[in-house]
Amino acid sequence: CLLCGDESVGEQLRPHLFGLLALSGARYPINAIHISEAASHVIMAFSKSCLSKSLIWFLHERKMVIHMLDDFKELCGISSVSSSTGPQSSCFNEKDAEVHGLWINALSAIIHLVKDACALNCIELLSDFVAAGGYDVLRHAIEHSSEKNLKIYIQLSLSMMYCKLEVSDDDDDGISIADSDTNDNSDGGDRIHDETMITNPRAFEVIDGIINQYLATFLPMTKKEDEEEEEDYLYVAIDTRDDIRALAKNSLEMTVKVLESNSPSDLSRITLNCEIIDSIMQIYFGHPTNFSIIEGEYDVLAKLLLAFTAFKKTDVKQVILRILECSCTGIINPDCWKPLSVASEVFLSICKCILRLSLDETPDSDNKDVIEIFCQDAQLLGEILEK
Repeated sequence: CLLCGDESVGEQLRPHLFGLLALSGARYPINAIHISEAASHVIMAFSKSCLSKSLIWFLHERKMVIHMLDDFKELCGISSVSSSTGPQSSCFNEKDAEVHGLWINALSAIIHLVKDACALNCIELLSDFVAAGGYDVLRHAIEHSSEKNLKIYIQLSLSMMYCKLEVSDDDDDGISIADSDTNDNSDGGDRIHDETMITNPRAFEVIDGIINQYLATFLPMTKKEDEEEEEDYLYVAIDTRDDIRALAKNSLEMTVKVLESNSPSDLSRITLNCEIIDSIMQIYFGHPTNFSIIEGEYDVLAKLLLAFTAFKKTDVKQVILRILECSCTGIINPDCWKPLSVASEVFLSICKCILRLSLDETPDSDNKDVIEIFCQDAQLLGEILEK
């Protein structure tokens, strides 16, 4: 890692890059896990200090990011492992590999390589990442992670949102670096940009897709027709006040059914340690423009408020309301009409539902617990709306 702190080492490593990059995503037995970790650290140090435009083009031409993602897919079980790997039967794979940190080592190397290349105004490696299904890989890692590693995968996913996509005037074609000086070794000046402002919002589809998956029980999803590359991407249509009213009513009805049946909530996974919800707060308040960029496209806060009563944990509900409060009061000229309209409509729907359940209550009914939960939710929402 110390050697890779010197720019001149980059060109010296060129003949060995294929082997080095392959080490981070390989399968290892228990006594060789340190090789994966060491390779990952070297790759991250290399991408931070030794990358040049000529090396990035070299990596792009040889499709090394695509090969790294293919290795990871085998490591985590997305794609099948060749039968020729019989002698490696003692090596960790799939869930065992995740628990022992092999997934983290492989993904960290890939993400840092792609992001640091973007910092040099070169998006070729990002294009390779997208073409090879990199966002699907990140989503798989989050959905199948162990509790102790969940936060790391979320942070890796979030870091992709800050890939620099704008190019400087020094790039002739504005996108490709094929015609750039092959001996150009950046001094790092091109890397300087606002690390807190989202520049690659498409990466948020990893988090949004996971949220939508679990909200689908409570909110009707619509297929995104204009999404050519991800035809199965689903979203919640929240365009008018009538949409909000219908969605709030549907969410409350589904929540009542879940509570009355005592079945486990489908939202339990994304509320694990509040990691997903906390990450949204981190994004929204990292930079003044992030709220309008993400909320304007994905309606994340509006969806969470629509499913407010479906969350079982009070601390998760409090974080959602804190995001609403800070968005309305802590951001200059925020466009909060939709989240505020949702919060108001959900509050009214809860009150109506409490009244209906109270009138329907019988000595043998289970409405008492549901009413108590909804009363607590109404109080939480009412306190925020009063502010």
